[in-house]
Amino acid sequence: MTPLRQDALRPDAQPTSPNQTGLVDAWTECRLRDPIGHYFHTAFALLYVFLLPLATAPKDIAWAALVVTTVARLPRIHRCFKAPCCDRLIWLLLAWAAWHGISILWSADRAAGLDEWGAFRVVLTPLLLWPVLDHAALFIGAFLVGVVGANLVQLTQQFHWFGQKPCFNGRLDGWLHAVHTGAICAAAICWHLSAILKGRNWLRWLSLLGAAAAVAGLIRSGSRGPWLAIAATLPLGLLLIGLTTRRLRRAVLVIALVGVVGAGVAWVATGDFVTTRIDQATDDIRKAIDGDYHSDVGERLARWAGAWKVFVDSPLLGAGAGGFGHAIGELGYSDVSPQGHHAHSVYMHVLACTGLPGALLLAGVVVISVRRVCKRPSEHVYSIGTILVLSTWLIGAVFDAYHLNGNMFGLFTLIIALTLPYRNDGNKSRLAPI
Repeated sequence: MTPLRQDALRPDAQPTSPNQTGLVDAWTECRLRDPIGHYFHTAFALLYVFLLPLATAPKDIAWAALVVTTVARLPRIHRCFKAPCCDRLIWLLLAWAAWHGISILWSADRAAGLDEWGAFRVVLTPLLLWPVLDHAALFIGAFLVGVVGANLVQLTQQFHWFGQKPCFNGRLDGWLHAVHTGAICAAAICWHLSAILKGRNWLRWLSLLGAAAAVAGLIRSGSRGPWLAIAATLPLGLLLIGLTTRRLRRAVLVIALVGVVGAGVAWVATGDFVTTRIDQATDDIRKAIDGDYHSDVGERLARWAGAWKVFVDSPLLGAGAGGFGHAIGELGYSDVSPQGHHAHSVYMHVLACTGLPGALLLAGVVVISVRRVCKRPSEHVYSIGTILVLSTWLIGAVFDAYHLNGNMFGLFTLIIALTLPYRNDGNKSRLAPI
């Protein structure tokens, strides 16, 4: 690594370029140019990531503080943004947000469209985190502490402490929607798994406890989409880790055995609850086959079918942001989904509301994100888990419109921020040891 020039802090000095000296030098330069601002920036970033899985309004306040801090620091650190501002993934993400906003112009419900578009503000998160992204492992740790907080809220709901109680069907939703709480628990399991594999001593044991709490939180959320996402991700993920990383094979085998035993224990404790949710889904599918869509699963299937018809009717423009509910009502789905403002799927909603351009932009964001997260990971203990977290998010997005929720979309943009050090930088990919 090329050392930082001693004259780099002079106001008239030309700062070293991230492309010339590497990403670590760029981050170091940000810190040295504005040391006080760096501490505030890091603190607000940690607070935002901590609140991301825990609560909505406090998370938004922390995000706003992060925006103010970044803007205030720009006069001193703006040159360090050269790398992310030249990044095609960032531009694709911004283009997707812009097209979603433009589509409000032809929406039948512009108020709902503006509400949808509000969730897209989090596409700025990778840029806001960039100047302090050398603390990536700390950000993931803060997220995991936030998930523990969500699990504690679920515990108070289970035992009706402090006036808390479960939501419908006995599900424990924390302070978010039950589906979103389940999804953030699935993400936590993946990152804890990475720390169990790569961590040492106390961190490994803390991660084991955190993973157990997240598993309990995932099960008691009653969210079948996140259940399917983690069930598909973990076995395949462990298999690939074992096949590609020889030094972790023994640990993978031990974790697999512990997982089987833990699944048996969990089944004894919560098997009736899981069976009930699965039986409900089975009954809903049977009803949908018979033409009755008035159920949880049936309504999802109806919205997917309606979304596809909306897309076929207008493949280039779609119904516009916020126009989904009105569009499927005109197609005769109003009796099934009287308040169906979204398609219960990221992919189907994007097709229905923003047409082929929106779908292509989303596909570009997903493909590049997957490619980057699958590159040789950095050395911090959570790096392997990021691949698995992205997998659970993408699978869960089949069953719910994650991109319309600030917490869930915020998790996706956090993952994108973590992949930025793996961007193709000139002649070779620069990997920062974060």
